[in-house]
Amino acid sequence: MSDRKIFLMVSLADVLTCNALAVLGMTQGIWLLNLPATLTLGHLGAMVGGDSMGLAITVPAGAAMYGWAGARFCGRSAGREA
Repeated sequence: MSDRKIFLMVSLADVLTCNALAVLGMTQGIWLLNLPATLTLGHLGAMVGGDSMGLAITVPAGAAMYGWAGARFCGRSAGREA
């Protein structure tokens, strides 16, 4: 599987999971799921625009971070050069 497909699949899985958590009213789960993005960009967004702004930034940033990591490290574990 190509790095782009892995990135897309992992990113979409993260976004879909975050949307499901939001529908269920479990926004704390979104903050925890995307912890690396929450601690960086999400925290800054929340300081400027409140929790809604923080979540709006955290979800795509977390998806991008996990997508990148999935593409980078899944490629290596499959024996390909990253």
